[in-house]
Amino acid sequence: MVQQPLAGISWRNQLYCGDCLAVLDAVPDESVDLIYIDPPFYSQRVYETIWGEEAERFAFEDRWSDGINHYVNHLVARIRKMYSKLKAAGSFYVHLDWHIAHYMKIELDKVFGYGNFQNEIIWQRTSAHSDAKRLGHVHDTLLFYSKSETFTWNPLFGPHSAEYVGKFYRFTDPVRGLYRLDHIIRSQSMGPRPNLSYEYKSYKPQWGWRVEREKLKKLDADGRIEWSKTGRPYLRRYLKEMKGTALTSIWADIIPVQAHAKERLGYPTQKPLALLERIVRASSDPGDVVLDSYCGCGTTMAAAQKVLTY
Repeated sequence: MVQQPLAGISWRNQLYCGDCLAVLDAVPDESVDLIYIDPPFYSQRVYETIWGEEAERFAFEDRWSDGINHYVNHLVARIRKMYSKLKAAGSFYVHLDWHIAHYMKIELDKVFGYGNFQNEIIWQRTSAHSDAKRLGHVHDTLLFYSKSETFTWNPLFGPHSAEYVGKFYRFTDPVRGLYRLDHIIRSQSMGPRPNLSYEYKSYKPQWGWRVEREKLKKLDADGRIEWSKTGRPYLRRYLKEMKGTALTSIWADIIPVQAHAKERLGYPTQKPLALLERIVRASSDPGDVVLDSYCGCGTTMAAAQKVLTY
């Protein structure tokens, strides 16, 4: 069946107002690279805020009178349609909290396949919270699925901890800054390599070098080889050139939108731009199509425009 987009309207770079179950019909199947959604949580609350100069009151209910099954069925019906819009190499993220995440994991395994579940991401949104007679809830859960075994993934790195830097980057170059010394010669456990066994500046390691002669010369000419007092060569690795520490599935370095933050729009459940930028960077490339079927205050679109614009 050939799908027909909304009359006279391109489905790219557009905002649609309505139930995504119907509006998604405007989006061609297998045309989207990344979907992120932040649906209303199953928290039994009502959020209200004031929008625009006319003080228009906007409210949405996060209450489901028919219980958890009603909420799950409502969300799954929409996610199934989103699934059809994803390319074969597409990725899907849903942002939930402790009330419902474990229920949705079971349903999403059915939609995407258990083997395509990639991560449960814990976003620690606050460091302190008091709940009577139980541990404070300080995190949200993001479930990350791919549509197939092949999907876009750009590794994420964060800065090294101060403890790590202090322990390993103990030397300073006046121009290039902090650095550490790394091995440039082979160890016994690595074994000999005939093509890496050569003499350089009257030094020939027993097990050979870790790089070929021409590369070693370039490193030395660039001031990256340091000789110890005992005559052993080392490779300088500069902190500012390192990628940092690979991020894990626990994200504790992104704070929620604060009351006086410049990005704050007044939307009651607004997510920080940094959170969506991280997701977009990890699971899409410049020129890709990103879809947020719940939209909120538009943070996903702002992140995609910032990260993916050539």
